[in-house]
Amino acid sequence: MAMRKLKKYKPTKFKAKDSRYDKDAADFAVMFIESLCHTKGTWAGKPFELIDWQEQIIRDVFGTLKPNGYRQFNTAYIEIPKKMGKSELAAAVALLLTCGSATTRVPLHEIRYLEVLRNYVTVHADEKYTVKRTLKELEGELDESFYKIHRSYIVNLRFVKQVARTDVTLKDGTRLPLSGRAYEGVNRALIAYF
Repeated sequence: MAMRKLKKYKPTKFKAKDSRYDKDAADFAVMFIESLCHTKGTWAGKPFELIDWQEQIIRDVFGTLKPNGYRQFNTAYIEIPKKMGKSELAAAVALLLTCGSATTRVPLHEIRYLEVLRNYVTVHADEKYTVKRTLKELEGELDESFYKIHRSYIVNLRFVKQVARTDVTLKDGTRLPLSGRAYEGVNRALIAYF
């Protein structure tokens, strides 16, 4: 199925001067939403097709990126009259934010550390991102600047300020627990890295 195109997309007038329009990010959001189907009513089972004003909103919100690659708009206030499809659009956006969130790109050099809690890993960078993955899965995607200091923590060596017997202190003052078995290994990794 070919993706529908907004005939004359013009970026929002609220775009910051240093922000940019990322067509790929906007296209992903539009394609994700248009891959969904209505679930009830007359339209049940039919594909969700964005009309121009809906696509304009999706492209503005998901395609306008700050210089660091994050979305400029994290909150959007949109007034839509009754019976104009606001519930369906809101549901599609909610699905995109929860299921399509794999589009968040966090450069490795921005990650300070990863922390596991139950079945979730929190990636600590400029912002926090929580994903439902194992620490072991994410460990395979990291480079040599990362070291596992505890069963629940992987640290980016670039951000380490000090290593003590029981903890690692980062440059921002954050203290992370250090397992006794990892003490020598993290020191060797720091020497090798720098």
